[in-house]
Amino acid sequence: MSTNSDQSLEMSSPKDPITAAYYPELAKIINNDPTSIERLEIECGMCQDKISSPEDKTCNAIIFPCGHMFCPPCVKEYREYNRSNGIPYKCPVCRFDLVGRVCGCPGKDTVFEPTQHQDEGLLTRLQEEISNQEGACVFCQMSMLVNGLRSIALYLHDPAPLIKDGHLLRVRAVKRDDWDVRIESDCSKEIKLLPISPELMELFRIAGDSLAEAWDGPRAPGDDTSPFDFQLALCKSYPEDHELWRHRRGQLEFFSVVKWHKCDITHPGRLAHARKDALELSKAFTSGEAFKKYNEHAANQEWLMGLIFDFIELEEEEMQAAFQRFKVEHPTLYAMAGLPLVGGILLRGYRFGSSLARRIRRGGEDEERSIVE
Repeated sequence: MSTNSDQSLEMSSPKDPITAAYYPELAKIINNDPTSIERLEIECGMCQDKISSPEDKTCNAIIFPCGHMFCPPCVKEYREYNRSNGIPYKCPVCRFDLVGRVCGCPGKDTVFEPTQHQDEGLLTRLQEEISNQEGACVFCQMSMLVNGLRSIALYLHDPAPLIKDGHLLRVRAVKRDDWDVRIESDCSKEIKLLPISPELMELFRIAGDSLAEAWDGPRAPGDDTSPFDFQLALCKSYPEDHELWRHRRGQLEFFSVVKWHKCDITHPGRLAHARKDALELSKAFTSGEAFKKYNEHAANQEWLMGLIFDFIELEEEEMQAAFQRFKVEHPTLYAMAGLPLVGGILLRGYRFGSSLARRIRRGGEDEERSIVE
């Protein structure tokens, strides 16, 4: 009994255009008839546009480990959409799991080369690479670095004026020996650059040096140069309808209350907390498992800081009662949030949101379980 691939080979004639966008089928066609590369008319499986040009014998296509082929712009957009929305990365045609790294991103792209001999064992090797999970990709490591450093900077930069003026802090990191390796924690409009104090720069370097060592190995003895250039900037806050606005504002409120204005933490105390966070961030780059653990912790903190800004519309006494119940019924989440009730603390006088109030009143066992897991 012939397979679909065999039928494609049998039905193909020397004048037929080659439209197969499934690599195992395409490889067999080309290996059976090398001249077929002159008749490639392959369409992207997502946008349906042509990804091959018979005139100049080129084919700009990316092969997924499942064998389906797509144009690079669609692959880039698809990956970014999945990453930003927390969607598992799978082939849009067959739903094959494409995760090849501990951060959830795919491994290295495989670009189709329109040569007269194709490797029919390619997919086996690609799928073996996926099964041998790799470390985090450069983008995710750099994102973790600058987002962690932005949080550390808030120990030394009072969040209250930032909240009042509608501003936020942005951290940029650039690898000195490769300027293509650079990233910013935020993309909002820059107002001005801020000086980085020696004590803050020391903390930035603790984390940055650890990441550079993970990439390049230990530095030569006596080499004290920083592998990264860091920049700290004051930027405009995101508009209220932006997906990051809720978290960034919640983070500022959290630091303003817990680390600055309500708990009477001194500058040396904040600096000690900042150093502890910098050391924890540096450990995240030492192994895939450490990266995964830190990333899960950061996701928990992001969830909790987002909830902080959901706390509106409650009067002070009602909010205090809600927090006390939250503390008793969900001690794990309460400890993770780091929100001590000292002398009737209010988050800058905000009335807490009905969304979280309802969760606290009825209990949040399912949410606590999902966060802890």
